[in-house]
Amino acid sequence: MKTRFFYMTGNDLTTASLTSAWLPNQAEFVVADLAMKVWSCRPPVFAGEEAPISFDGIGYGYKSIGAVGGVAYKVVRVDDTIYAVGAHFRIFERLPNQQWKEQKEIPLLPGLSSNEHDKITQAISEGDCYDLNGFSKNDIYAVGGGGTVWHFNGVTWKNLPFPTSHRLLTVTCGGDGFVYITDICGSLWKGRNSTWQRISLRSQSLPFADAAWYMGTLWCANDYGMLILEGNELVAIHQSRNHRAPADIAMVSHRIDVAPDGRKMLVCGAHGAAIHDGTCWKMLFSDDDFSD
Repeated sequence: MKTRFFYMTGNDLTTASLTSAWLPNQAEFVVADLAMKVWSCRPPVFAGEEAPISFDGIGYGYKSIGAVGGVAYKVVRVDDTIYAVGAHFRIFERLPNQQWKEQKEIPLLPGLSSNEHDKITQAISEGDCYDLNGFSKNDIYAVGGGGTVWHFNGVTWKNLPFPTSHRLLTVTCGGDGFVYITDICGSLWKGRNSTWQRISLRSQSLPFADAAWYMGTLWCANDYGMLILEGNELVAIHQSRNHRAPADIAMVSHRIDVAPDGRKMLVCGAHGAAIHDGTCWKMLFSDDDFSD
């Protein structure tokens, strides 16, 4: 076991997010939690807790809200590079040797440095980044509160207009050349640059936690199950025409990760983990395996 698996323990990893990077850059697994603590595994170089992601809120002039550190909501991969995204629309790029580079070109909302409580509260609510994805490291989209979308062209970041002020929670750059975004209500938006349209109007109590492009279509997940885009409709995968899955696998849902070569997709959640190899599903484990 010690030669095949790495494991670690922590006081509380409930809020942690995990992703992995691949050669030729950083071949490693990286975990970050809400407090921006970081654990990584890159045998035989290192494995375990490392220095947290550094962020000094006072340095940005918003000490009126008493925030010194930041919050990391999610770690994601674009090509072979890992990014951490979080509060105040901060984006951190993972560099070699366990270093992080903050994308400082994205400004903080001016309300954070205000002396008015309402403006501060609004800035906190609308200023978070929840997800990031890219066609490449030179074509990246990041989404967050207040209908905020930022695009990176390899040189500069640009704030893009978007048709809703709803909180945007997932973003996926599809193999068809379009960008897919889901909002807090579960609605699905499609577009690119400054042109967007809502292709699926939904009102669900639990928004999507993750989304990914696999086998020529979009997959969305939350703790209630997985949905797949067929035409302009999101349907449950146990009812899908083209990619139907057994009901027990459909419920193994929260995070999605597609292999860099696009051949396999891993889904996991509170009820277990399953993998799709392009032809069939395989349950890796479920909570039933650990029941008395």
